[in-house]
Amino acid sequence: DPEMPRPDIPSCNRDLSNSVTTSTSSKRELLPLIPEMLLVCNEAARRVALKANPEAESFDKPLSEVYMTERLDYHESLSGILIKMKEKPYHLQGFIVTTNFQTWHETFRWAIDTPSAGITPTDYRLHMVDDGTLTAELQSVKWFGNSRDGIVFHRVAEIALLGGLGCGGVLLSKALKELRESGKYDYVVLQSTKMAIRFYERYGFVRVGAITRW
Repeated sequence: DPEMPRPDIPSCNRDLSNSVTTSTSSKRELLPLIPEMLLVCNEAARRVALKANPEAESFDKPLSEVYMTERLDYHESLSGILIKMKEKPYHLQGFIVTTNFQTWHETFRWAIDTPSAGITPTDYRLHMVDDGTLTAELQSVKWFGNSRDGIVFHRVAEIALLGGLGCGGVLLSKALKELRESGKYDYVVLQSTKMAIRFYERYGFVRVGAITRW
């Protein structure tokens, strides 16, 4: 049950000596793993909550199964890295999935200078927020497609999903290295939960806004 705590799944060693890493671009392989991915996300959030307060009895679940399914199901081009226990029962310990950035709204635009973008004075005070330069560059990126089949932004990659028990940084670094070496992308974007913002900032990500009309 992905909603239940799983303290029996060990965190990855820093050198991944207790784990095995594999890569896949198969949606057919990734979709059945969603319950395990959700379990990893929930367990990671539980451990963070317990580290902050050993007596914590509840924690925020970062992602829903519906959200994770849509993230994989709506994209045709996927690239995943999986980390599992080296020994039985081979539980999933971490994962990352990247894709081309895609939207289904022709009114979508990158923005930072409007309240609709959701960037608050607190964000400017506490986090790394774009000064408008990156936002302008993203807005000038060429795109192709339509709202029915999807609008793909040229040379913009997206971290679609990421979760890990002690290996989130390893996974993100590996994925960014692969994206850079592919020569296909100039930008990498993602949607972050509140609890993960500082984690992504450590790897150079900055806050930008995006708006659209439904």
